[in-house]
Amino acid sequence: MIIAVLTWLFTSTSQAQSTQALNYCVDTNWLPYEGLQDNRHVGMSRDYLDLISQYSGLEFNLITTQSWVESLQQLQNGNCHVTPFLNQTVQRSTFLDFSQVIFKAPNVIITHSEGTPIPNLAMIKTEKVGVVKGYRQHEHINKYYPDVPIYEVPTEQAGIRLLAAGDIDVMVGSMHTIMEHIQKNGLSELRITGWIGLDDELRVGVIKEYSHLVPAIDQAIDQISAQQHNDIYRRWNNVKIIKEVDVWLTAKIAGPILVLLIFLLIRHAITVRYRNRIEEKNRALESLQSALKKKNDRLHYLSTHDPLTDLYNRVQITAEAEEHIKRKKRGINECSLVFIDIDDFKHLNDYYGHNVGDAVLEQFAALLKRCARETDIIGRWGGDEFVVLCPGALSSEAERFALRLQKELDQAQFAQNAMVSCSIGLSEVSADDSIDLWLERADNAMYQAKSAGKHCIRAQ
Repeated sequence: MIIAVLTWLFTSTSQAQSTQALNYCVDTNWLPYEGLQDNRHVGMSRDYLDLISQYSGLEFNLITTQSWVESLQQLQNGNCHVTPFLNQTVQRSTFLDFSQVIFKAPNVIITHSEGTPIPNLAMIKTEKVGVVKGYRQHEHINKYYPDVPIYEVPTEQAGIRLLAAGDIDVMVGSMHTIMEHIQKNGLSELRITGWIGLDDELRVGVIKEYSHLVPAIDQAIDQISAQQHNDIYRRWNNVKIIKEVDVWLTAKIAGPILVLLIFLLIRHAITVRYRNRIEEKNRALESLQSALKKKNDRLHYLSTHDPLTDLYNRVQITAEAEEHIKRKKRGINECSLVFIDIDDFKHLNDYYGHNVGDAVLEQFAALLKRCARETDIIGRWGGDEFVVLCPGALSSEAERFALRLQKELDQAQFAQNAMVSCSIGLSEVSADDSIDLWLERADNAMYQAKSAGKHCIRAQ
């Protein structure tokens, strides 16, 4: 009788979906984000992967590895098709396409409580810094802080142990995994003292051969509710050991619950046809709301961005600069302003025409994005002038960005092979600055660079 009822129930309320089996690899030791226990995938990424499978109809098959480095190699070799929880980087983008962001969290600096607190990477001089081999923090430090002495470790857990033992001076890593290792091992002598200027923005990575599945994965992620996100976060940030279950007691409790569940499922089957009618109307309404949201999002974007270069416009970059002045007044952070003017742009515009001039501005904006750090804020001030804010940076660090820009500019090819150079002015924010004073110093420094023969860098 029960079998007959269940058969009728599921055939009347569901339809089979065609699925595609995808091999996937994970980081073997990165809890609470993800890991392997007895060759089983556990952690936050497992819960998210189950939801993506449920909402997309895709099936996933775990390929076990010994380390994150091996998982990356399996992805590059095509033995794994997907990895569910990783950051997007330039290097990884050569063999992976990425979904939208699923989960965000900061990357932090950890030191011994008896040592000097280190709020950011710019403060590190000779201290030995532990970084997991193959992680994005390694690439970030090499690119933006090449003088920092790196000590490669196999896992964040191994790095924490080395820090506690005094074999390294600093460890950098993901905040939630670091906190779990500290609490799990009772390492109260360690503390978080700063932020490395980089956040985890975890996404699903798909090899290029299967990149056509990214839209389906994005649609599945869109269906994950705020409550489901919160449940996953709470479940994996309060890790407890589950002890052996009393099977007979479980059976006694589960029997009546199963009978009640069957009754509720039958009731659900009776009402599902009416709910479907309501859902059709709701889908039509949601479609209209989605179209309206897209238009509103576009209007908001146009209010803060320059339409030619897609950089922040003058209004938005001014607001960002004012915010960093407030942070400086509160003693929270340093910031440097880079004021850039393309040399002889009016002559270029007159000689080649406005279409070529616009193309040069677009190419120059793209060059700025390539040279800037992920935390830098870029805007078009107007005409041929651009402003870059460098949070957490002194003028010496901002000068590194300026030198990178001029080096890239010397090698770049612009429309009609136009020769393009720029003059750059730098200025650190001061606690008693106004936006006008800060910009005026950077602007004066830029004009000093022009007076020195153009294509120069000056600071005030």
